[in-house]
Amino acid sequence: MVLMNKYKVTTIYSILHFFVDGICALAMFGWFVNQKNSYWYFFAYNFCAFALQMPFGAFLDMLIMNWSSKKKNAHVMYPYLFATIGVLFTILGAILHPILLGIGNALFHVGGGVGVIYEDHANYWNGKALGVFVAPGALGLFLGTQIAKVNGESIKIAMLVFFSILTIVLLIALIHKDPVKE
Repeated sequence: MVLMNKYKVTTIYSILHFFVDGICALAMFGWFVNQKNSYWYFFAYNFCAFALQMPFGAFLDMLIMNWSSKKKNAHVMYPYLFATIGVLFTILGAILHPILLGIGNALFHVGGGVGVIYEDHANYWNGKALGVFVAPGALGLFLGTQIAKVNGESIKIAMLVFFSILTIVLLIALIHKDPVKE
């Protein structure tokens, strides 16, 4: 367990990245793309998931800079908050609407990415953790897309529930101990 303690933030955010991107691919290709407004849904999701990362990132940076002198863990707390809201929006968006799904995706990527950057910097890893964080997202996209191609709604719903439960469990695991050095 030394490996998990040393790389806890990066490990959990990386696994969460797998599930968040898997949920998004499953929702988009399993349900939303098959509806009559599929072009609008695809555009809305992609706009929210990618174009909103920059303003969300700027806002997160501002929060951390303004609160780091008042709260000693602002660099950990705010990225976690963004990632948590992102995960919850992603799960809700998978059932409700692609805009919520895209906003959740953007918030998670900003929060998780910043959390990994801080752990990477604190441990002098020179950016190595970022590659570890990014890679599982591609695998999640692939798996989510493959599950979306399966015939049968019950399998897709079961996988969505399974991914969602594991994602929430991992979020809870991040709360228990912060390995980032102060």
